[in-house]
Amino acid sequence: MRPGAYRITSISSGCSAMIRDSENVLRGEPIDNINDGDISLWDVEIVNGGNSGLENAILKPANAEGYLGVNSFQNNQAVYRLTKDPEQSWFLRQTGDGYTISQVAEGVEYYWYLGNPGEPIIISDDSREIQSWMFVGFSG
Repeated sequence: MRPGAYRITSISSGCSAMIRDSENVLRGEPIDNINDGDISLWDVEIVNGGNSGLENAILKPANAEGYLGVNSFQNNQAVYRLTKDPEQSWFLRQTGDGYTISQVAEGVEYYWYLGNPGEPIIISDDSREIQSWMFVGFSG
């Protein structure tokens, strides 16, 4: 994957990863529900990668401060826009139709998971369905 601005979309639901204006929690919303002022474009900064479809990247709002991360590493923790150092990075692992997005803590890999449209995107171990996400390039 190339560094740049992307819309991140769930392959299973078609919802885009976004943050509502004046909130910090990452949600999955249908594209038609995204309003001006909401954050729905993400800068992908590759930390290192390219090995067998696995890359390590920092995901940042394209037009706002912060980065995407979690406050603690355990099941069902929401993903937020954070501003405290250090920045958290995510593993982007290529699948047949997109990428899984995950972090590893204490030997457990936690993946992005969206239950229903409008809900927060959480991290979950592999006890739930491991979901794939598309990174749709944006220029403009």
